[in-house]
Amino acid sequence: MPTITDEQIQKWLSEVKQFSAVILRKPRPLDDAAMKIIREHARRNLMLNLEGKVPIICPTADSSEFAGLLIFRTGLEETRETMNADPAVQAGLLSYELHLCRGLPGAAL
Repeated sequence: MPTITDEQIQKWLSEVKQFSAVILRKPRPLDDAAMKIIREHARRNLMLNLEGKVPIICPTADSSEFAGLLIFRTGLEETRETMNADPAVQAGLLSYELHLCRGLPGAAL
């Protein structure tokens, strides 16, 4: 494993970009009626992705209460407004945690 110097860490810290991370949770299993709203939530997320606001969308594929992770390029307040207008959040099907985070330059999935 290569050695990382203090200078490399300082350079990295000077180049990181700030993002908003959204952790989605589902309080209960979703029935067929709820899935219609979840599809609208997904449609909206894809539109936000196409607009460049949400470059990373990671829905989970298990049955836990953790529903997914979204990384927004917008600041905390705009991200909060966007999430509060989400149809699944408004319907109480999803809740979210919002966190300011930093990303490595050039990092991508």
